[in-house]
Amino acid sequence: PTQVKTKPVSVLGGHLYWPQVAMFARKMHSMQSDGFKAHQIDIASSPPFNCLVSMRKVVSRVKSCWNYRMVQNGNATGEYKFAGDMTPEEWRDLLPKTMSRYSEGCNNEAGRVLSDAGVGEVGVNAMGPNHSGFVPILNDSLRHLSQCVVTMLERCEDNKRVIQHFLPWFAPHYDCHIVRNPGKAGDSSELSAEAQREIISQNLVDEGAYRVAEALYEQQLKIVGESGL
Repeated sequence: PTQVKTKPVSVLGGHLYWPQVAMFARKMHSMQSDGFKAHQIDIASSPPFNCLVSMRKVVSRVKSCWNYRMVQNGNATGEYKFAGDMTPEEWRDLLPKTMSRYSEGCNNEAGRVLSDAGVGEVGVNAMGPNHSGFVPILNDSLRHLSQCVVTMLERCEDNKRVIQHFLPWFAPHYDCHIVRNPGKAGDSSELSAEAQREIISQNLVDEGAYRVAEALYEQQLKIVGESGL
């Protein structure tokens, strides 16, 4: 863009795709063109940055996502049941192809956010182990995940210790008692064991990333314990 005023940014937060973060963090070069100052991204630059990722168990994440994106916020293609009322057959049919009004699905969030192919929404949402992109997307997700400080949604008090050690500048802003944008769908029903198995079978990128994240998390806690925190 022309005539852009740039200034340093220390924190980028939100639902961000990994390649977007890398792009935004790269250095900008200014150029004069026809009397205007333009800015061009230096694609060869690879600046260091801190990454904090919050992981959640696959089934509870998908249930929450479905109730928020498809039920609470509405969907362009029709009305859907609460996650707790859906049968395994409905999960099998609807989960790979249903999109929110913003064209977002609920499958494989780790691949969506952490892989370089995350902007390919339809492919990521229907990603199975036989898909040609499954291994590259899983590897991408794990490689990028390994560069992050990992937290677990279900373990807030331990998360505080991890953040205090690895990202001390952020620690004063991490509060377990503050909940932002709580869901309003009001679905407290438990999913059947068969429905849970169906969801996991469609989220193998997520499941793989979560297991690796658990191992990384325990290593972080070990380091934190050794430091005396």
